[in-house]
Amino acid sequence: MKSNRSLIGVIAFALALCWAGILTAGSSPNQIANSKDLSLNSVSVEKFDVNVKTLTEVTERHDMTADKNNSGSMAQSPTQGGEDISSATVIPSMPYLDSGTTAGYADDYQEVCDNEGLLNLPDVVYSYTPLRNEVVNIVTCESSYFTRIFVYQGDADTLVGCNRFAIQCGQPPRAGIYELPMDSGKTYYIVVDGDDLGGAEPPGYGEYVLDCTREAIVDDSAQVHPGYADDGGGNVVLTYEDIIVFDDASADTMVMWMGSNDDAASFATVGGWSISGGYPSVRAFGGNGQFYGTLVPGAGEFDGGHTYLIDIDNVAAMDNWGLFHWDWTQHGWHDMQMSAIATDNQQAAWQWGMLSFISSTTYGEGLTNAPHISYPISDGSATISWLINVDGCATTAIDIDPITRRSYAVYDWLNPATSTWELLIRQDFVDSLLEDPGPGVNAWSFTVGGALEHAQYPSVAVDNSNLVIVTEYWDENSGDDRDIVCWSTSDSDIVSINLSVIAGTIDNERFPKVAHVTGNIFLCTFVRGDTLFQSLSYDAGVNWSTPEEASDPSIETLVSEYRTSDLTEAASKMVWEWRIKDDLDSAIFIRIGNSSFVLDSDGDGVNDDLDVCPGFDDNLDDDGDGVPDGCDICPGYDDTIDTDTDGIPDGCDWKCGDANGDESINVGDAVYMINFVFKSGAMPDPPGRGDANGDCSLNVGDAVYLINFVFKSGPDPICNPACVW
Repeated sequence: MKSNRSLIGVIAFALALCWAGILTAGSSPNQIANSKDLSLNSVSVEKFDVNVKTLTEVTERHDMTADKNNSGSMAQSPTQGGEDISSATVIPSMPYLDSGTTAGYADDYQEVCDNEGLLNLPDVVYSYTPLRNEVVNIVTCESSYFTRIFVYQGDADTLVGCNRFAIQCGQPPRAGIYELPMDSGKTYYIVVDGDDLGGAEPPGYGEYVLDCTREAIVDDSAQVHPGYADDGGGNVVLTYEDIIVFDDASADTMVMWMGSNDDAASFATVGGWSISGGYPSVRAFGGNGQFYGTLVPGAGEFDGGHTYLIDIDNVAAMDNWGLFHWDWTQHGWHDMQMSAIATDNQQAAWQWGMLSFISSTTYGEGLTNAPHISYPISDGSATISWLINVDGCATTAIDIDPITRRSYAVYDWLNPATSTWELLIRQDFVDSLLEDPGPGVNAWSFTVGGALEHAQYPSVAVDNSNLVIVTEYWDENSGDDRDIVCWSTSDSDIVSINLSVIAGTIDNERFPKVAHVTGNIFLCTFVRGDTLFQSLSYDAGVNWSTPEEASDPSIETLVSEYRTSDLTEAASKMVWEWRIKDDLDSAIFIRIGNSSFVLDSDGDGVNDDLDVCPGFDDNLDDDGDGVPDGCDICPGYDDTIDTDTDGIPDGCDWKCGDANGDESINVGDAVYMINFVFKSGAMPDPPGRGDANGDCSLNVGDAVYLINFVFKSGPDPICNPACVW
């Protein structure tokens, strides 16, 4: 049954989100610079005699609503805010409850909130100086008019919070700022201002109620394990674990979900369910603003024995965002370790896609950290399916081929016979998941050479049978150094697989992610030291470009851990964890940015944004006119010369039969052709001018044709497009 959890709304400004321009990676595939001699042994593959079992469970759908967050009894306080910052009413401590009016006060401060402009309305001011780091809620939901709240730090030049209509207040709209971090010893000024709805009643001033609460005293915070999705139509969802460590060393973790409908320029909605968990995963469901996500439940959530689905149907309004779960604990499942989601919008809406996850159970013969998949079989029921005899998996990823309709779930599996981490691939046939009996399943295990060589942390992308999987690779014989390798095939049946090196330097390269861009182009990101790198393949994983920096090590230190970064669909955007440069004690933040790598889709060495002739080799220009042969309008002549500006270069702008080039057809042209044929006269320029009868040759027949045209009302000269001059 669907979890009865409350969706707690917060606002975007409180998040440490930053923007970054991603460095370009436009070079063609080449050798990796400064690489060590990474000699990989041949790939060894074992195809399993698959033994698959399934189980079905039912859920119910319930709408989730945002709850106003309120805690504790309120301290008694004065009954009015001050005129301005210099006369601000002091808030002695939290929680704090006050009421008053803005009527009759001056308009001292104005700020733009939620892209709404400045308003000339009266305001009052409070000040607060926390004795310790705190997270504060400032709410005016019970006020009699449309309110707007600003929060400054230190002075009116440093705005740290702004809100006009908080969704938690319900209707009528009022302002509320939730989970605003405040630093110990710094003074914050809370301005209660007014708003309006285009002159609607009530006016933007009057009696207000200020309700302030303290969420927690924060010693440290971290925003980790981000997931990112982009539907390609301006709708974006970002998710991550928000970890707050209190001063008593206890911690609280919530998975946050953020929605944007302006291509991540801003995030209109932010919320999270009161459920412990982590490692969220999210993907778009087509291009209509629908998204689905999942997460790994904490051990305290039904013993980690549920699978979860987050349903986001409108990124700009979280009223109907849904959290669903399927309860497998009653059958013995527990302690999920990792989960990932793949979406598929080619079927009914309730067939959102598939989950891959790693879990344990006492059911039947029992499983420990075994590979699973799950998929819906009706609007409320789902099936889990698992492989037996491959216990001991750690991480997983999944993708669905939109062309061949096959899914690929990948896992790193510790083979107990060799103590080697191997790449495990499970393939399912998506369109036959609901057939009875169930669909066929394939599974393979891949190793690189000997028992001391390992493949870990797989990520997968697939399109039109081009399967690309990236993993860490390391060899115990060579110490602890990690490298990034690619396993690729263009054969859906995985008869053979190609192994290539993406990054193989003496530095540690770790935690890869891969996404399909377009055609045969794939992008891989990975961590090297304190920096995120990226590399492009134009041939579906066979070769890779020299890795280039995607994050800026001069301003930040990347956090190196599993799922420290993510790529959106088509690799259009990236996200990663970072700390303040060289400060290992700083909080961990999330940085997002648009990928600005430059593609060379036709492989001619000229990036697409500079490509003169897309789809053709820009380097071939036989007539030297600066126009590549593939796009040459007038081969053999300068396309840039167009005297009459009719769009046809002068070299090809002529009339058939106008042999002498005087722009008219008369007896002079017949004489010109007789001189050319019989008296070694000049050839028409271009030759096609003299081909009056369209037989693609120049002879006396053209002179006769012209005489008939001029003196005997014969047919017009013929321009034969099949002629090559």
